[in-house]
Amino acid sequence: MYLLQLILFLFFSFNNNYTFIPFSRYINNICSGDNSVLITTPYSFGIYDPINDSIVYYSNQNKRILNAISINGGDTYLIFHKYSLTVLNPYLNMYEEIKHSGHSFSKYGVDRDIYLKTVRGEIFRITGNWLQEDNSYSNNWTNIIKIPKPILYVELAPYMIRKGNQTYYYTAIDTFKHLIFAGTDRYGLFVVNKYTGQKKHIINGISGTIRGIRSFKNKLIIYSENDIILYKNNSVDFLLDTTYFYPHFNDKINDVSIIDNVIYIAGQHKIYKISNNNIVPIVHYNSGIIGKITNYKEGMLICTDNGLLYYTNNKFNYLLRNQPVNDVKVKGNIVFIATERGVFFSDNDSSFTMFTGIPSFPFKELVINNDIIAGLGKDGILYIHNLKNDSLSSFHVSTNLQYGNIFTSDSIIFHIDNSRIITYPQIDNCNCDKMPNNILGFSILDNNIILLTRAGLSIFPLNDIFPELSH
Repeated sequence: MYLLQLILFLFFSFNNNYTFIPFSRYINNICSGDNSVLITTPYSFGIYDPINDSIVYYSNQNKRILNAISINGGDTYLIFHKYSLTVLNPYLNMYEEIKHSGHSFSKYGVDRDIYLKTVRGEIFRITGNWLQEDNSYSNNWTNIIKIPKPILYVELAPYMIRKGNQTYYYTAIDTFKHLIFAGTDRYGLFVVNKYTGQKKHIINGISGTIRGIRSFKNKLIIYSENDIILYKNNSVDFLLDTTYFYPHFNDKINDVSIIDNVIYIAGQHKIYKISNNNIVPIVHYNSGIIGKITNYKEGMLICTDNGLLYYTNNKFNYLLRNQPVNDVKVKGNIVFIATERGVFFSDNDSSFTMFTGIPSFPFKELVINNDIIAGLGKDGILYIHNLKNDSLSSFHVSTNLQYGNIFTSDSIIFHIDNSRIITYPQIDNCNCDKMPNNILGFSILDNNIILLTRAGLSIFPLNDIFPELSH
């Protein structure tokens, strides 16, 4: 298990008081400066702060990072994209984006200004926030693309990493004082102390396509079909990486839940718990596929494609048979379920009654609060029944995930439509322009709003986005 501690010290003026945690395990550039180190992934970059021995990351999800350099080994960096480049210096409060028409730069030079040379021989000078063609510079040029040579560092022997049947290679290497920073293709970042030989491994990312996001008090779970992230206290654990559990966890993950501070995993036909750094199967179910799981009384409720189970004292019994149950929510002593025939509820664990406040469609997900019962249909339509005025509303929802497309907090229902967060009832006072694009899912935790994108997690103070909801 690898823990990445994130600090909230903000270097740049472009920071909007948020924390970013990248998901990529591929490190494509490392550039050391006088007082910092720039580390890039394809869609994010980080600055290593030697005073705090920490890395602060920033999202760059809309522009793929191709290359990056440190200008003459100082703390001014250039980050290259396909149609733009970024000039930044964390200590001069400098962050400038400069657009260009798709040039491929191969070399740079420095006089009093920074010059760039393309593969076709064109020369440009950086002037303010634009590029000016200028052929006057003909002094020493430095190559932009650096080929990593791990063989130069005995500390990196045997110069590749083998875990199980996987082999990982170094993609970017640079030194900063007594530290070696070595990035890999799919295995994160290593920081090696040349004096002591101590090796620190920082691994980000999640293996596979993200399927769900769930919050539990002060913890957040994000999962794919074969990997899990646990977020708490501004840090993340990557729980099912092959370096943590060996041999690798081979079941397909359908859901993850936290019950009494224990993490439970729903596989295809088994439910596991993580105990003492081991994955222990506790439930075997061979009559169908397991879906969502949630705590209930002294045990848990288990959705399957053949009904709803109640598991307790190492036994389970059916509360509902012979129809798929896609989601389950508990409100007080009432159990609500989403099925292929609509939403049903029960207060006696023996019989279920159809809830007629929303249509009898196939539903995949439920959210319930004191005022609202809402079901997300498999057709992507969210049906909201307002219990206060007995009204029905419907909205289109972008269903990017298997679980976590809709969310409730403070009697408000949240959902995503075309990467925008929509609320019911509508919240007019929203600073939505601060949020990233392409939001897949989100949650509210510890008075923060956590936005899930393919690039990573963006964490904002809740009152920065929705001032009316801050506690």
